[in-house]
Amino acid sequence: MLSLPMIRCVGALLLVLSPLISAAQQRARLEPTVAALTAGVDTLDKARSLYGNGAETNVQDFRSLCYYVEKDRDYLSVSSFEHESRIRSIVLTTFTDVAPGCQGARIAGQHLTALAGISLGDSAAKVTTVLGAPSGSGKMQMANHELLQRGYRVVGGQLACQYEEDKLVVIAVEASSGQRPNREQASIVAFAESAAIRAVNFRQGDAAGFAQSRNDFTESGWKDFMNLMQGFLDEKGAPTFTSTFAASAKAKVLGEKDGVVRIRIPGTLTQNNKLGKTTYDRAALEVLAGGNPVKLQKVEQITCVGASTACQ
Repeated sequence: MLSLPMIRCVGALLLVLSPLISAAQQRARLEPTVAALTAGVDTLDKARSLYGNGAETNVQDFRSLCYYVEKDRDYLSVSSFEHESRIRSIVLTTFTDVAPGCQGARIAGQHLTALAGISLGDSAAKVTTVLGAPSGSGKMQMANHELLQRGYRVVGGQLACQYEEDKLVVIAVEASSGQRPNREQASIVAFAESAAIRAVNFRQGDAAGFAQSRNDFTESGWKDFMNLMQGFLDEKGAPTFTSTFAASAKAKVLGEKDGVVRIRIPGTLTQNNKLGKTTYDRAALEVLAGGNPVKLQKVEQITCVGASTACQ
């Protein structure tokens, strides 16, 4: 199997769900709410007002707050959209693999629940009674834990419930991130989509073909892209493997700041050389583009494993 370090692999708690919605869910219009916080609506400031400052982390402009719930010995994690304070995801879990300092950010005297009063420790049957039939289900391995996971569509996002030995150990909600480009963004998105796909489609030994994408990048963007390729170019600057990316859906706009648009392009990535061939059925390109003229500022390839939704 061919395995290259230029790809970022992503795993997450949430399920990849089917589009089916149960009749019970349609009637209930479930909100993506955990611990009195609603993903896609509330901000990190509301979390602070309810539970204190928390243990905060900031990674690539995604901010997260983490808390230890003393009464239940559980953990609450709240994360924002990129460049925003608005909450994208909320996780309540019994697992102790949490952010540094989380144990010190304590919520005292409170029992936290999710939508419709669901609590950690509830059985799968009890949750089904409350929420109805799930829209997706499956099993996953997390370290030494084998989990049953069930997913539900909620307003503007999705809910995942994960069970170990028939006890609910993870409740996670995530608000949808994709948005349609406005008129000002449309030309940037169109360029970025075609240029990024062109950049990651190249043939082993073809230095001239690989270099044709140079003019699509800013100077710093090309330098960053070449850093990702470090160790995979020969002395003539030719790739030592063949890369093929086929988009499976139109690009999604994830955000915009100062005229620079961030998009995600879902697809399938195949890489091969003399040692073998690897196909990533769940892959995506994450792209930053903008400026005058429009240039690619960053192109990153990611692959998704387990229940991650980061390639959608």
